[in-house]
Parts: sequence; C-alpha cells; structure tokens
Amino acid sequence: MQKLDSRLRTALKYLRKGKRLADIGTDHAYLPIYAVENGYSDSAVASDINEGPTERARINVSACGLSDKITVLRTDGLNGIEKYAPDDIAIFGMGGELIASIIDASPWAKAKGKRFILQPMTCADVLRRYIAENGFKTIGETLSADGGKLYVTICCEIGGKSRKLSHSEAILGKYNIENSIGSPLFDELLSRAENAYTVRLEGKKSAGKDISLEKEVLAELEPIRKEVDKQK
Repeated sequence: MQKLDSRLRTALKYLRKGKRLADIGTDHAYLPIYAVENGYSDSAVASDINEGPTERARINVSACGLSDKITVLRTDGLNGIEKYAPDDIAIFGMGGELIASIIDASPWAKAKGKRFILQPMTCADVLRRYIAENGFKTIGETLSADGGKLYVTICCEIGGKSRKLSHSEAILGKYNIENSIGSPLFDELLSRAENAYTVRLEGKKSAGKDISLEKEVLAELEPIRKEVDKQK
C-alpha cells in the first residue's frame, strides 16, 4: 500500500469521496494511488509534463494494480485533462505564479463544483491574490512541515466574490490569520515573513530605494505578531 509524506497528506482532508481526482505534476503518482487505494477518491488521472515522471507514475500505478482506475498521461498543465472530467484538481510542487497561470489558461476548470487543492512552493501571495480576485472562495488552508521546509496547502472553489487582499492576507492567508493564529507553524510562517521583509527593507534602504511597501507590510504584520505572542 502506498504511503504519503506529511506534505502530500495535507491534500486528503480536501478530497471528496466518490469524486474523480486530477493530480497535475504527479511525479510518482503517490497522491492518486493513495487516494484511490484508501477511498478518498473514486478514480484519478495523473499527469506530468515530463516523460520521466510520467513513466514512473505508470510503473507505480501498474504495480499497485490500479491501471483501471488511474489514467496516467503526459501533458502540460491542465491541457487535455477536461475529457477526464475531474472533480478535485490537485496541483502541488510548482510556484504560485505558475499554478495561477495553469488555472487561468483552463476556463473549463473554473466551473461550479470543481475544487482546487494547491500547494505553491513559492509565491503563495501571488496565488492567493489570483484566487481572491478571480471569484474563488477559500475552503481552507493547511500548514505542514517536512524536511525543515514549511508548506501551505490551499483549497478553493469557484463561487466567491472578487476581492482585493491586504498585504498580510496575501502573505499569510486570511484563513490562517482567522483560524491558525495559535499554531506553532503559523508562528513560523509569520516569522519567516517578518524576516524576509525586514531584510528587504534594510537592503533597499542601504541602496537608497523606496521602502514604503516593506514598511506597509511590516506595519500590517505587527498586530498579528502581538496576537501570536499573546497566545504563547
């Protein structure tokens, strides 16, 4: 039976039983194999842009006896995935900008009833802004740590109102600010944001550049830091 690391396991709570999963950038097909084997998903399509990962996925799916339930194909983003009619779409292991561009290039995936489960490796703020400004509602966010790295998994569906996010909401996640403020992982997420923007501010200040953005961000993060420290 397939095992999942803590990073991939964050997707499971957002999968809907009886639905079809599409795992984009699947690599070894670990997530769809586990999801189908354990009843989180009824069936799945696993795709990757590169032949190596696609072939590994085919081998793993076949070894688990799931070739009748999991289709493996090589494709770029969501191209051609629509004919498999997935309900839940997972995109892990890519930058937030790339994830946003993949979703934006596939109007069919924005239909009511489609659910995205996303794990940006970088630029989570860019992805959150895209989600908020394009009519998606956030169902939840889950923070996880693995190998010394911090990950965020974002679940969203179409059906919300287009809105602008504040700096802190984009960087930390509105859902996390409202629901995870007492979590050690949220504390870590906040600390990393504070450090990153402090370094940026000092660097731009030394170079004589405008630091108004960095000051705005740090000012927004300050009351959140006070609340986090209060709950320690």
